[in-house]
Amino acid sequence: MKDKETPDIKALGKRRKRILKVLLMVSSAYMLFFLFMILTIYYLDIGYDITRLLQLSILQIVSLGCGMYLLFILIALMLHASYVRGKRRIEESMRPKPVFYRGKRLYTFTYPPGARGGVYAKTLMDVDDRTAILLRYRIVGPEEIWEDLLP
Repeated sequence: MKDKETPDIKALGKRRKRILKVLLMVSSAYMLFFLFMILTIYYLDIGYDITRLLQLSILQIVSLGCGMYLLFILIALMLHASYVRGKRRIEESMRPKPVFYRGKRLYTFTYPPGARGGVYAKTLMDVDDRTAILLRYRIVGPEEIWEDLLP
């Protein structure tokens, strides 16, 4: 069924990718901010002036970052689950539904295979109490019908 992907499946995938890109950019920006904080405090000997401007301690900044990453992971998992569930639902709706005739499962065979249009002879055969076969044989092709009708 992968070759019959509908625009709905593609739209779900695009939406998921767009949201994940935004989450990745925000988490990367936070990581750069946190690395900048560590560099300024410990290596550039600026001290805790930056944390005083933010009115947050290092522990609070780390806790905020861990909470943010946890939230992002949960959002990514929910997006993936909704994408898989939506894809499965769409694929199930695209599957052909079984056809029943008089309470029996009906299998249809057409000769020539894949033929469309024209006049067909139909034969219905019972196989057992649960199964029936419908044989369709093309007698007159669509070209022959239109040849007679067109001048």
